[in-house]
Amino acid sequence: MSNTQAEKGSEAKIRRAYDALIRTLQLEAICLHTGKASFASKFPPPPGEVLPLDLERSAEYKSTEKGFTVRHTYKLDIKRGESGKRYARIECSFIVEYRSGKPMTDELFEIFEKVNLPLNTWPYFREFVQNSTVRMGLPPLVLPVFQVSR
Repeated sequence: MSNTQAEKGSEAKIRRAYDALIRTLQLEAICLHTGKASFASKFPPPPGEVLPLDLERSAEYKSTEKGFTVRHTYKLDIKRGESGKRYARIECSFIVEYRSGKPMTDELFEIFEKVNLPLNTWPYFREFVQNSTVRMGLPPLVLPVFQVSR
């Protein structure tokens, strides 16, 4: 068997295990773990200035008796257009509890954190960002829907 055939067989095995996990998966709870919104700049940018965004995500899981728990963290930097310096940061973490008839593994979590996890937490992050920007005296920032690319 060639390496390519072995890789395809391994990918198919992982895909089957992932599909089996997803079929038994139930979202039990989601809650805000930490939340922070802060300015890095002393003064606001001029009205109408384009403020580029930079988003980082990270996640980790731990197995539980009935499934697994995930801590999913988002960090959004709002930058000054020309300088690229950070103007403000909004960050938060969510604790998400899942019930599953199949165990989570590191291999499966690599897929899960890119595909399913954001679909569950992104709407909560969008709401947190929109509320935070308004409370910071900024125009409401509405993030786009999360899209999974294949």
